[in-house]
Amino acid sequence: MSSDASSTSSESAPVFNTAEPHKTLISLNMSNITKLTPNNFLTWRLQIRSLLEAHELHCFISAEDNTPSERITTATGADQLNPNFAAWKRQDKLLFSAVLGSLSLPIRDQLKDSVKGNKSVNEYMRGIIEKTDQLALLGEPLPHEDVLDYITSGLNEDYRAVVELVQGRDTPISLEELHEKLIVRENALKTAGDNISVPTTANTTHLSRQSYRGGSQSSRGGFRPSRPYLGRCQLCGVQGHGAKRCPQYQQPSQYHQSSPYHQSSPQFSYPSPQFNSF
Repeated sequence: MSSDASSTSSESAPVFNTAEPHKTLISLNMSNITKLTPNNFLTWRLQIRSLLEAHELHCFISAEDNTPSERITTATGADQLNPNFAAWKRQDKLLFSAVLGSLSLPIRDQLKDSVKGNKSVNEYMRGIIEKTDQLALLGEPLPHEDVLDYITSGLNEDYRAVVELVQGRDTPISLEELHEKLIVRENALKTAGDNISVPTTANTTHLSRQSYRGGSQSSRGGFRPSRPYLGRCQLCGVQGHGAKRCPQYQQPSQYHQSSPYHQSSPQFSYPSPQFNSF
């Protein structure tokens, strides 16, 4: 009876043939594997390794590269494609797909919870781009519009003008241009904060005296001096001009030459993953 059970178990667990991989392509069922989370890597790793070793597939996660040569030389000296190379690559893709099925993807939740807070614009943008890159590497790239939504949703009230500008466009803004506008706004906020910190008591007294004198002259000679614009720009935050007259709005910047994370279009491309991190 034990012999029959052993035979049945052996038949239900096919073994990979490393010498002739085209004869034993194996598709693993990982439904019983614990889903990988940030807190259970050791358990998940042990289960994956044990399952691969049971099917003699652990050669795919070895630190040693066991991939067959892509081309071989026949006995007659002819050079031709190695049939075992293609079969090895197919088995590698099957394993990659199976391992992906054992992963949980909390990255989307992390993106939803991303807020700028006290982080710099560079730090905030870098964190979001890294997460979108991870999703793309796992085969789930985000649409460009979704990435823009995640970025703008995490901004606070100080960046409302930029958010409204992004949402009001007919065509989606590029990540580089959005990053540029956020940097401009961040610098404007810093400048405005520095200006507010300067003592204004003496200037206020001086202006009040000038206003009184000007009022006396106005009552006598009919002259009324024009008042400067005292509002604050909604785009850059600097006092003294409106958004329509903002130089940062009217003049293009050279920021694209120094974007800290991407220099081309927002599309992502990645090398093929390798199973050598176990």
